[in-house]
Amino acid sequence: MTPIFQDSVSSTLFWFLAGLAVAMPAILLVLRRRTRPEIDLDAVRDPAFADLLPDIKPRGMFLGSLTSDIAGEPFFKAHPELRAEMLRAGWYHPQSATEFRAARNLLTFLGLAGMMGWLAVSPPQAIPFRLLAGMGLVIMLMSLPRLWLGWAVRTHSSRLEKEMPLALELLALGGAAGQTLAFSLDHASRELAATHQAVARDLAIVSAQARMGGLSMALQAWAERQPIPVVRNLCQIIDQGLKLGSDVSANLVDYSTAHCAELRQQALARASRASFWLLIPSVFCLWVAAMIVMVGPTYLEFTRGRAATAGNLKKQIQSVGAAGRQRAAANAPAP
Repeated sequence: MTPIFQDSVSSTLFWFLAGLAVAMPAILLVLRRRTRPEIDLDAVRDPAFADLLPDIKPRGMFLGSLTSDIAGEPFFKAHPELRAEMLRAGWYHPQSATEFRAARNLLTFLGLAGMMGWLAVSPPQAIPFRLLAGMGLVIMLMSLPRLWLGWAVRTHSSRLEKEMPLALELLALGGAAGQTLAFSLDHASRELAATHQAVARDLAIVSAQARMGGLSMALQAWAERQPIPVVRNLCQIIDQGLKLGSDVSANLVDYSTAHCAELRQQALARASRASFWLLIPSVFCLWVAAMIVMVGPTYLEFTRGRAATAGNLKKQIQSVGAAGRQRAAANAPAP
């Protein structure tokens, strides 16, 4: 196998990629040292982050102090859709964007290093194909954090939809017992913290924001942060009740009852669909048994007749052979 360094074009390409991979961490570190902020200003301006720091348990980043160095400073501001997806995924930590960039940069660097190692042991004629394959691998590794974010969004939304009925029941019971809405939110978040952490954290966020900026602002922020139907409807019902001065507790009881009835109907519909789809494997299993019952006797009769016919033919052949040998012996001249 011819080494890569014996080909001028391959050697130039290899050393260019090697220099780029070596210089990239240094460039990112220098840029971070030049404009090193103590806090993420964009995260502080975000009400979903800034007002909730006391309610979020402190935790370290997944790479410790190296996370900020690997992440570097963003050359462009995070896209609003990306920030909205982080909120929908429940990533309320103020350093979530930094961890996202660090994971993407680390995977990209590992992909480039793997591609250079692969090219270093490749023959010159195989370099173009392997270079394209390596670039595809690097792009795939760069996309992994975004794919993980999409999976986290779906998982968190599903958890909220499953945990919201109990939260609605607690809010309705609190309102029926004469509790204020702010106290009901705080009480529900404490009661659900051990078993329903997703909705408990969101209720704690709403309660904290309501104490600082008003309940209407907190409900609007929650509806924008988690745009699922049950959350939007709950926020709209409470907000309209507060603006119109109506009985919010009665509205909560009615909405909780209607939502439970809707969930019951959805469960019955899923059960009906499941029973329908279970018919297909059941029918196939019954078809196999019916085929054995219907075809089995015929096949057994056929095999028995075939065996009997084969035995008769063998006997006839043997008898014909014996008769032939007898005629041959009778026609043979005497010595």
